[in-house]
Amino acid sequence: MQYHVGCSGWSYTSWEGPFYPQNLTNSGWLNYYSHVFDYVEIDSSFYRIPNVFMVNNWNTKTPKEFKFTAKFPKVITHEKRLKEVDKELDHFFEAMELQTPPVITTDFLYVRFIGDRSIQEKDFGRIQIDRISEMQKWAENIKNVQGEDMNLAIVAANNHYAGFGPGTVNIFRNMIGLPEAKWEEKEMGLQKQEEQYPFHESRQRTLSEFMS
Repeated sequence: MQYHVGCSGWSYTSWEGPFYPQNLTNSGWLNYYSHVFDYVEIDSSFYRIPNVFMVNNWNTKTPKEFKFTAKFPKVITHEKRLKEVDKELDHFFEAMELQTPPVITTDFLYVRFIGDRSIQEKDFGRIQIDRISEMQKWAENIKNVQGEDMNLAIVAANNHYAGFGPGTVNIFRNMIGLPEAKWEEKEMGLQKQEEQYPFHESRQRTLSEFMS
């Protein structure tokens, strides 16, 4: 018999002290809870259908083995009493889907780490959002399919994902066993090359240029 025993909901201010540490902000409650129990019932979904971003956030804050169940929204069960609720059901099921299952459909993988544009372009020079747990899950997925007729993996990260695309790439390279990219050394090498060959960047565009 396998058991998952937990609470109904996790966001209760009265738990500060008896359960949550006093210095822990509410944004860290779910992560803390998920390292004490392995399951929670989502209580808030009864009052309002959560959006996709909220559900994804819950997923990234909890370990891979952690389980959720969600209460049906009251608009379906109590207000409409299960009648003519197709629209609400579609909305609820779409929101509650935690991530696309890693089903192998071809001999290569294409993973894109894309953010929600909450980070402005002027701040793209540093990591600002902790995406470690989410990236670790994808690293595990990639490792798990190695040797299953999978011969190519393509991974792209944009600045909006965590704040700094090159930094995100290096974090993920470490996770999958690749060495970090060293752009400082690359930059110095290019500078030396430019000093030695000052015209190497000029591009010839026409046949006459090639023959001149």
